Amino acid sequence: MPLPDKERGAYAKYTVYKNDEHGNPMYDHEGDYFVLDLLNDPLAPDALRAYANSCKDEYPLLSADLLRWVDRVRLIQVEKKLQELATKA
Repeated sequence: MPLPDKERGAYAKYTVYKNDEHGNPMYDHEGDYFVLDLLNDPLAPDALRAYANSCKDEYPLLSADLLRWVDRVRLIQVEKKLQELATKA
């Protein structure tokens, strides 16, 4: 039985494919990736926000898109928490 994530460290949990300009997977593209689960990992939005802030000078449009994405995720998290609280009441 595999160890829980908190006891494993980094490992190959996801498989990532880069898409070409038409949205088709490019299976022969090599890279080293780290996946953030923005909805289920409470640390992920802050990590993405840090990346967005670090790339804002070189990639301002990407930075703005990522920051908007983080804001949407935070809103979803707040709405989910409010629903949970309303259910308990």
